[in-house]
Amino acid sequence: MARVIFILAVVTLFVVSVESDELNFCDEVDCTASSFSLRPEEWPRWYVAMGFDAKGQLHGIHKTISLGNSHKFNFERIKANEPYFYITSKKWQEWYVYMTDTRDGLIQSTKTKPGEEGEWKIQKVSEGVYTLFPKKWPNWHMCMKNDYKGTMYGCPEGRFFIDRN
Repeated sequence: MARVIFILAVVTLFVVSVESDELNFCDEVDCTASSFSLRPEEWPRWYVAMGFDAKGQLHGIHKTISLGNSHKFNFERIKANEPYFYITSKKWQEWYVYMTDTRDGLIQSTKTKPGEEGEWKIQKVSEGVYTLFPKKWPNWHMCMKNDYKGTMYGCPEGRFFIDRN
């Protein structure tokens, strides 16, 4: 009987630790107390910024340009026991980041709370490097396009440094 309880305790501990590992991006206090910047692993001198156009298109901005607050984002955990977050701009806090249902999966923002297309899982890839993808399309990750403005879109694999501001 003691052996069964011990095995059950080990299995339970393993399951809890696996769930906790998925939530290790930040805890409630850290997420609400800080804003974060996203930098693509491929181009670490570029930052993700929210545009001020009608669609709130996300794009890249080079470090040498005055960044202001358009490159700072807030992460709000949706449910305490799940690894999904709403992403909002620090500059425009009422705008939510989401992936569009287009061929390229453009990353834009909206003033209404999005559905699963704007519920982002932030998964650790290696120390300081993360991948972000919406609940609706788990195989379609946030990426920065190699074009003149660093258009943000969906692709099979994108990795970002996430810096606390």
